Amino acid sequence: MDQSSTGLPEDLLLLCADPETGRIRQPGEFRFALAGATVAELVAAGAAALEGGRLVLLRGAPLGHPGLDAAAAALAGPAAPPRGARLRRCLQRVGRRPSKPYLDVMVKTGLVDRRSRRLLGLVTLNEYTVRDLSVIAARRALVADAVDNGNAPARSLLLAALAHAGELTGRLYPGPIANRTARRRLADLTRFDPIASAAHEATRAARSAQSSGG
Repeated sequence: MDQSSTGLPEDLLLLCADPETGRIRQPGEFRFALAGATVAELVAAGAAALEGGRLVLLRGAPLGHPGLDAAAAALAGPAAPPRGARLRRCLQRVGRRPSKPYLDVMVKTGLVDRRSRRLLGLVTLNEYTVRDLSVIAARRALVADAVDNGNAPARSLLLAALAHAGELTGRLYPGPIANRTARRRLADLTRFDPIASAAHEATRAARSAQSSGG
């Protein structure tokens, strides 16, 4: 699996990787951005369509990818025609456990290594590390192009918007003062894309609920 064959969810996970160690570390509420990337892939594949603020599932699995198949199955009830379901509700359904199928695919294709260890002899924890650090740099370059180039490809613009929605801005552009322009650009990209905007709202709502609960 190389840059030309990874989908948006895989690319988002690669953006989570430390550029020096390759270790993938997902932010706490990253599942909503990853769900957004999955929904975007369903739309691009013609398996779903956006109609206003609703997502309509046009056809279900199989789509040939375990992550997309699982998402289509999760949406088969609420997003079925004719009316579909609200986009944010769809992201919540898809986002219950979205990363494992994509990480498993990257392990299988040799892009990522998996190391398993037992916590207290009871719980298995998996750590994922990108083998080739240049792959991480390549995905970061896509975001940089979206930030710096108003004519960047639509896919790069969406990747950058979803990265912001998934709370990766601070990692990609650390320092709010030094990188104020880049941060504002990422926020604008997220605001104007319906999927990224819904993912961002779901992330903020989850954070707020956690704070209220604490």
